[in-house]
Amino acid sequence: MQPRHKHPYQNATGWFLLTLALPLLWWVSHPSRQIVVAPTQFVFWHSAVELFAVVVAMLIFITGYRAFLSVRKGAVVLLGLAFLGVGILDFLHTMSYAGMPDAVTANSAQKSIFFWLSARMLAAAALLVYVWLPAVPNVSKRPKRLALTLMLVGVGMVGYVGLIWPDRLPALFIAGQGLTPLKIGLEWLIIAIHLLTLAVLWHRRVELARECVMALGFAVALSAVSELFFTMLGVIDKDGANVLGHLYKVAAYLYLFHATFNEALRRPIERIEIQNLREKLVLSSAPDGILWVDQKGCILMANPAMETLSGYPARELVGQNVDIFLPLHLRARHAETMRNYFIASHSRAMGSMDLKLLRRDGQMRPIDISLGHWEDENEQYAIAYIRDLTERKRFEESLRHRATHDELTKLPNRWLFHLQLNQALVHAKRTKRHVAVLFLDLDGFKTVNDSFGHAVGDELLVQVGTRLREALRENDTLARMGGMNLPSCSPTWRAPMRPSAWPRSC
Repeated sequence: MQPRHKHPYQNATGWFLLTLALPLLWWVSHPSRQIVVAPTQFVFWHSAVELFAVVVAMLIFITGYRAFLSVRKGAVVLLGLAFLGVGILDFLHTMSYAGMPDAVTANSAQKSIFFWLSARMLAAAALLVYVWLPAVPNVSKRPKRLALTLMLVGVGMVGYVGLIWPDRLPALFIAGQGLTPLKIGLEWLIIAIHLLTLAVLWHRRVELARECVMALGFAVALSAVSELFFTMLGVIDKDGANVLGHLYKVAAYLYLFHATFNEALRRPIERIEIQNLREKLVLSSAPDGILWVDQKGCILMANPAMETLSGYPARELVGQNVDIFLPLHLRARHAETMRNYFIASHSRAMGSMDLKLLRRDGQMRPIDISLGHWEDENEQYAIAYIRDLTERKRFEESLRHRATHDELTKLPNRWLFHLQLNQALVHAKRTKRHVAVLFLDLDGFKTVNDSFGHAVGDELLVQVGTRLREALRENDTLARMGGMNLPSCSPTWRAPMRPSAWPRSC
């Protein structure tokens, strides 16, 4: 699925910041550059910007660590954990800045720069690993917790060294002279890692097409520009290069949060929405009725096909008990059956039994039901697929009628006549009664066919069958054996029937 959300303003802002960096870099490199923020206000400004960056870093951690349904869940979780460490180190950098109350030991530029470089190195390495890692869709809780523990231990060790022994570390800033070659070299190393990350991102742009590649690219590029500014700090570390470096770092964090939020939350939610839409389309187009029922028999969902099947609007079915489809005398039995079903749940395929559904208009409709079940948070649910058998029953009845009745006259055929005659004989023997059998043959029928055609002859047979049927009792049988033979079976006579007693209405 390609991203649905376009971000023209974010992209335009990113390109603007990168383009603006060129004149700004020239400006901060000029010997006559001026202090942007007054030294007396710089500590407050620095703390506000850094704390905002810490908040964004923690948001990246939360969204990354809680990522779900991401095809690169492993990479997103790792990036989130890394930015937990980045956020903690940035916080220590803020608290250790010269002018802030002492954090364990006396605050100094050496102390704050150590935490700064540690955070920047961790962020650069995390971004490189993030774009390099292949798809890892599933990460269990145990590896996540182990990685979280290792990150906290590692950051704790760095924090301990920086807070307790800052003076034992190699010099990074010398008052009155400015940055040391080591500090500048480490900044260039971080820049090199960012450039390598951009190269990997470009190389894997097709594989990462589903992610916010542009936002990732801007985050890495702006981070590199931020480090460029910090290679240009002067003798006083509160100059324009420091201000611009912090601003570009915050911008990079915001773009990274945008990218991780899309990959960890927005895109999975979009996939869930699309999946739900597909499921709704499937349910709405399904020819069978579908019901989702809880353990109490309460209907939680009904598809549109249930409206046609039951006569109830789907929205009215939700919240009703499923026993509304049963006659009153069967509801108690059904409730017991349903309780037993949830105790020993099992699937049931179509064709297991013939059932009837009570419609809203009181009609009983033949149906077949397939049952499925599942559990969610210790709650059991059943889903019923209900198929209307009305047309099938009509078709089956039509087939049975064709197999046992004459197609022209609709009278029973030879097979059905023999069956009913045998049944009548057995019944007569058991009850000591008699069965009257009469065979009729139409004289002159061939002349009718020859003179008026077969259509008239067929109509004559139909009319004769109808007249004879009207003259017989309801339990008598009139059949057509073929041709012009019309036998009749009349059971349950107490005494032998004389031929003269047979009706003569035809």
